Amino acid sequence: MKNKVCIISCYFGILPEWFGLWLKSAEKNENFDFFLFTDDEDNMIDAPNIKKINMNIKKFNELCTKKVGINVNIEKPYKLCDFKPAYGKIFEDYIKEYDFWACCDIDMIFGRLDNFFYDDIFNNYEKINWCGHLTFYKNNKKLNELFKMRGSAFSYKKVFKDAINNYAFDEESGIKRIARVNKINEIDLNCFLDVDRRYKEFLAGNQKNFDLQIFAYKKNKILQIFIKDGKIQEKEYAYLHFQTKKPRVTFEIQKNLEDFEFFVNSNGFQKLENVELEKISENLEQLNQERNIFKRKQIEKFVKMSLNKKIIRIKQGIYKNI
Repeated sequence: MKNKVCIISCYFGILPEWFGLWLKSAEKNENFDFFLFTDDEDNMIDAPNIKKINMNIKKFNELCTKKVGINVNIEKPYKLCDFKPAYGKIFEDYIKEYDFWACCDIDMIFGRLDNFFYDDIFNNYEKINWCGHLTFYKNNKKLNELFKMRGSAFSYKKVFKDAINNYAFDEESGIKRIARVNKINEIDLNCFLDVDRRYKEFLAGNQKNFDLQIFAYKKNKILQIFIKDGKIQEKEYAYLHFQTKKPRVTFEIQKNLEDFEFFVNSNGFQKLENVELEKISENLEQLNQERNIFKRKQIEKFVKMSLNKKIIRIKQGIYKNI
């Protein structure tokens, strides 16, 4: 790949149990460089395309204040989501040599990214995808300061000055709408598996599901393996994003990358060895009940919110659709 591309992630606190899987899947994407800004000192990284930079939330606040020109003083790591569209500006000193940069999460496993994000895409678009878990931006002043332009439900100044509330500035009512209003040359590729957070089972919220299926990492690819018309079939995706789920790892993560194959379901990450879909596919009998429980909990959560948070949520919903 001729375009030089880096992917940026910030994580403050103890890295999760599955971080080793994230790390190994990133390492296999040798056409992409990764920057991990974190204060977790326990995880050693020895991969040529992954750079770990020691940074805590205090230093992040100081750097943001310097680069964005607004007094930033976030208190909780989840607030980082609002700053993702500004990573190109905040971390500009680290990414000068790259043609594109992206923001990403830790709650995901990468497949072969270059099967979906390649030179023809990078050469023809300024912005690729809109989801906060992986969005690519052309590395220039226009895109690195896109977050300052009009179009969002809330201005970047309001979002960045608020140390507590989350505005989903990295998604639909934020940077996605800014890009659309300002006619950025962009493309949205529905090429990933986004696990549906309404259910305890691992089902895709953005792709077709099958009665018998698993999500697997095999031969460095993210696959949906399923049975259709009596035959086992596979469909490849760029990555798996499991959102609010915290799957446990049921096996030791080996250093030998060639043996790095697994699948994930509600029982956690498990080795991909002689699996039978009939035995390991999720039980889908309780989906309607789980969907109703999720909806009720969301309503209860909204009712208990402060008036300010309710206003934020309502305005986000309005700006998603206009």
